[in-house]
Amino acid sequence: DWHLFVSLMIIFGQMQSTLSIIYKGLFWYFVPAAIVMTNDIMAYFTGVALGRKIYDQPLLVLSPNKTYEGFIGAIIWTSIFAFFFSGHVSQFKWMICPSTSLTLQPHLYVDCIPNKVFNEIPFSSLPRWWPQ
Repeated sequence: DWHLFVSLMIIFGQMQSTLSIIYKGLFWYFVPAAIVMTNDIMAYFTGVALGRKIYDQPLLVLSPNKTYEGFIGAIIWTSIFAFFFSGHVSQFKWMICPSTSLTLQPHLYVDCIPNKVFNEIPFSSLPRWWPQ
């Protein structure tokens, strides 16, 4: 039956991609998963707190309990969370170093040269031409 074959190919293809991402560093698996969970949670709480108090129309006809306030609140809270959480998690070498094998024990003594993506860049809210 071709349905079974297609289903198995999709499942195993996704698992292969997930394992490939984990081997590149746990950061690339846990941070996006945490961001998606935060987005759902914040959309719910913002929608419950502010839903239909500012704009009375539902966001989708398919799901009438979704609100514009929940959608916008999720964007704001998720952006704030992603900024701070990714900076915090990138401090741990066991999260950013590529793995050579998968085990059930955490790799506490991993040492590597971090990818340049994880190097801290000084941030200034003022433009470069502004006098210091």
